[in-house]
Amino acid sequence: MKAVMKPKVKSLRSRINALIAISIFSAVSCAPQDQSGEPNSRTIPTESVGIVSISPRGVESIDEIDNSMVFAFDSNGEIVGRSEGQSIHSLQASISGRSAVVPFGDRVSILTENSSNEFPIERESIVQSVANAPSSGAVTIWFNSGISNGRYVNRFASVSADGSLKTGSVPGMVFSSVYCGDRNFALVRESYIGSTGNPEDNYLYELDGSGFPTVRAEWKYPSYFSSITPTGACTSDGKKFVSLYIWEDAISSDGSGDLTLVQIDTETGVRSERPLDMSGHTWVTERSSLSIIGDRLYWITGDGEVMSSALEGSSGVERKWIIPEWHDRVRVSVEGDKVSFLDFGNSPFYAEFDLISGNQTLDAIELPWLNEIAGSDTLSGKTQYTVSDVDNI
Repeated sequence: MKAVMKPKVKSLRSRINALIAISIFSAVSCAPQDQSGEPNSRTIPTESVGIVSISPRGVESIDEIDNSMVFAFDSNGEIVGRSEGQSIHSLQASISGRSAVVPFGDRVSILTENSSNEFPIERESIVQSVANAPSSGAVTIWFNSGISNGRYVNRFASVSADGSLKTGSVPGMVFSSVYCGDRNFALVRESYIGSTGNPEDNYLYELDGSGFPTVRAEWKYPSYFSSITPTGACTSDGKKFVSLYIWEDAISSDGSGDLTLVQIDTETGVRSERPLDMSGHTWVTERSSLSIIGDRLYWITGDGEVMSSALEGSSGVERKWIIPEWHDRVRVSVEGDKVSFLDFGNSPFYAEFDLISGNQTLDAIELPWLNEIAGSDTLSGKTQYTVSDVDNI
């Protein structure tokens, strides 16, 4: 097993072709000193190669004085831009071309090279699921909004390819969302919280071009059978929404438990369920790691194992490779065949790997200023920063 090619000097690359989005949910304390000279520029300067998003760790620990924030960094890993807003748990920025869509607790920001567009929203505290369409630049953010008029609801903010924003809500809780081409889908289950709603009722919603949510299919699953992949995957023909499910009553304390590969036909709503034999591997799955390549589904476990299974056929799974030097201060995400890797341990850095071969495809970029953030206290002092997610295109 090859070790990660770590940075040896502070400035490692003069050019990086990919725009990287690194999303961090954590507790927010005093932010690190801004190195950009533009303390709240609300832009992604042309020299930016990525952004880091910061927010409080736990919902119960969020205080009104706490903020979430994003920092843009260049090819040397230095901060070149910054924006901040009302704190929100599980912040996950999405990259759309050279723009970043960032859901703060009180607004959705679209940051570009020269400006930002700010769209006020109802106060939210949790990002539930995020999906984007790389082909068009559209992004939809689902929020875990809570009880409204006796019923549990999840609200959404959907950014169209033209940069306009539409908002709305659905009853229940979104467990997974995805774009199949330009079509925008979400898997929703009714919640037992609230005075109405049967937690066995499941729905496939589609948001149309006007942002109106329409039920495309409905069915019943046991309330303890749930998707564990907030961002799903779609087959190349756009006809199947794919997600991984777990029987919650079969989870062991050691992390063992078999998964079920669920495919939903986006035209008919017909579903197929195929158990996967996860013997010797954890069911825990990194939230932004699902990818379909050819006729196989790939994902990354909470132990850093890159797993794969055929979309059709047997229940067998294969471990393709193991991400080197995995530990509890590492985060990854997958876009196509690219793995984004963030180590926010003692010497924070970012790197990329090929999903199929495991070869390192991008030399590490040092992010030394991240040391000042991870583990530091929020302004309220009620919690600490941590890293939750990495996203890239």
